[in-house]
Amino acid sequence: MVVLIRNVQGQFAFIKALTIGVVGLHLFDKGKKEGITMSYLHGVHVEIEQNENQIFMEMKAIGTLTHEDYEKITPLLETALEGTTDPVVNVFFDGTEFEGWDLHAAWDDLKLGLRHGRKFNKIAFYGNERWQSIMSKVGSWFISGEVRYFEDSIEAINWLREADKSAS
Repeated sequence: MVVLIRNVQGQFAFIKALTIGVVGLHLFDKGKKEGITMSYLHGVHVEIEQNENQIFMEMKAIGTLTHEDYEKITPLLETALEGTTDPVVNVFFDGTEFEGWDLHAAWDDLKLGLRHGRKFNKIAFYGNERWQSIMSKVGSWFISGEVRYFEDSIEAINWLREADKSAS
């Protein structure tokens, strides 16, 4: 989905959004009449806002990211980057329900970082697990910008806003 909006300064900006589904599963034990509800939640929501060479990407991942997710995410980012001179990409990643990647998706993530890593200015990873903090540090090896881990979403957004002020 692509939406054209007018920002506060009266300029037009494009917002691209994508949401990939969430799944629930209900299992029945044949010997009993009651069911067992198992939730396998998986999904990803991506929004990309672009104003000239400034690109802001917001992403929330639920569960484990898959190769199929990257087949949707990568074209959105590449479309925003296409034709943009000296893009400055800032990302807010909500990983509070993120459980990691499957192997193919991890490879996709590495390729994406290697191909476009110089275009990323700041990535704020908002999470709630120690491994996510470590992963943020490792992720910074593959991009030229900064990656920081936050346990408070407001602090993460404020840090990204500082990037907007310095990039203007």
